[in-house]
Amino acid sequence: MDPPLFPASAARNDLQLAPFVTGPAVMVHHHHVADPCDTPLLIADAALSCRADRVCRFFVDKVPIRVYPNDASKPGGNAFFPVAKPMYIFSSIWNADDWATRGGLEKTDWAKAPFVSSYRDFAADACAWPTGPGAPSPPACAAATGDSWWDQPPAWALDEAQRMDNAWVARNVLIYDYCDDRKRFPAPPEECALRGAGTAS
Repeated sequence: MDPPLFPASAARNDLQLAPFVTGPAVMVHHHHVADPCDTPLLIADAALSCRADRVCRFFVDKVPIRVYPNDASKPGGNAFFPVAKPMYIFSSIWNADDWATRGGLEKTDWAKAPFVSSYRDFAADACAWPTGPGAPSPPACAAATGDSWWDQPPAWALDEAQRMDNAWVARNVLIYDYCDDRKRFPAPPEECALRGAGTAS
């Protein structure tokens, strides 16, 4: 999941969320998350929760702003959900003022450099996939034992309060959804038919 956070204009700061699977991140949602007076832009808490056979969810301040469900019903799987490779985490600062800032209309003010991002209290609680000779594949933690958080019902879908929060996000801060972009996608990508599936209990 690629969650760039950027000042889209002098009047709006945006968070973009896009899963990477086997190429560029085209499955994009843009959210307006803060006003320019909130500079430096702070997000108190962000979390990614993924269960490969069901759903990935991205939370900001404990609110589920992106729900990306899987469709495991097809025998051969699908091409849109990130299950083919283990996840890894990295972070960077990069210049996207040719497209992200209202289509490139607003440019980076380099006089304000250097630009810094930082994390506090970072933690990863996941099933680590070992590599190298003799490493078990899959590892024991991938078994459905019911002992790990990802084997518990709260990891499978949103609860009622989370569904209401997610619906509020869609109504109030979601400003772009690729599933509704008929200029870019005349035929909706297949995963768009699953919108709402990851929010059901």
